Amino acid sequence: YEEAIAICRKLMREDETNYYKYLHIYVTILFQTSQYEEIVSLLDEIFSNEAVPSLYEEQFKQIYELSKNFYHDQAINKFNDEMKQFLHKLDGGTFHEQWRMLSVIRNKGITKYVQELVPYLCDTRLNPVIKTGIIQCFMEQKIDRNMEVRKFEQVKIINPKELKDILDSSFAKQILADLI
Repeated sequence: YEEAIAICRKLMREDETNYYKYLHIYVTILFQTSQYEEIVSLLDEIFSNEAVPSLYEEQFKQIYELSKNFYHDQAINKFNDEMKQFLHKLDGGTFHEQWRMLSVIRNKGITKYVQELVPYLCDTRLNPVIKTGIIQCFMEQKIDRNMEVRKFEQVKIINPKELKDILDSSFAKQILADLI
């Protein structure tokens, strides 16, 4: 497959009269090798910048729609696997493993996992920095729910949607100003 992909790329560059023929073969190989993100990206660009010959247009649209759906499914499955890993690391991983996994999931929609993450905010074995990271995720995603947090032998009920970013406080701004 790799060799076929390389040959198609070469022929698409060198033989403009048969460009769409080679593009069709190329996209088909990408589809067969489950490279859906590449297909979506490529066909997005082609549809927005070129007039695709009618002979290929319908086939490209079908492959595009299928690839978009498969890519979406892959992304969901990947995220669910990452969340399972993160939850597993929260139960017994090192700080570095937990932080790495938190960084991986940070900008993704964790809303469906709030129920599973909230109990960790009271886990006295969990590093307070990781708890802060989880709360920051909740804040960024505007989670509107009261939850209990235990840190430094203190207990507080918070609602992430109502919290202000620590960097917006006058204390943090003063520290940043002093550092500059």
